[in-house]
Amino acid sequence: MMAARIVMETQDVLKETTADYVEAAAEKIRKLGVKARMAVRTGRPAEEIAIEARKRKADLIILGSHGGSTVEAAVLGSVAYAVIHKNSSIPVLVVRK
Repeated sequence: MMAARIVMETQDVLKETTADYVEAAAEKIRKLGVKARMAVRTGRPAEEIAIEARKRKADLIILGSHGGSTVEAAVLGSVAYAVIHKNSSIPVLVVRK
């Protein structure tokens, strides 16, 4: 049970840290006059992004990309590549680092 508690506490810290980071980014966007909402979810990233975007009836999904692991996703990044293919009705803007 000790290991399970450590895992749960670690997940909580990661979620909180991530939420703070994402909220700070959303606030910067809001200051530019753009409506921005944030969400922190766990699971398969591309699927969770697709679910959240549909749930919120998003006009646009903006993603950052580092580059990918497979040849076909190397240009975009594997998560960005998957989101584009799972959200054909919602425009996706990919910002490459």
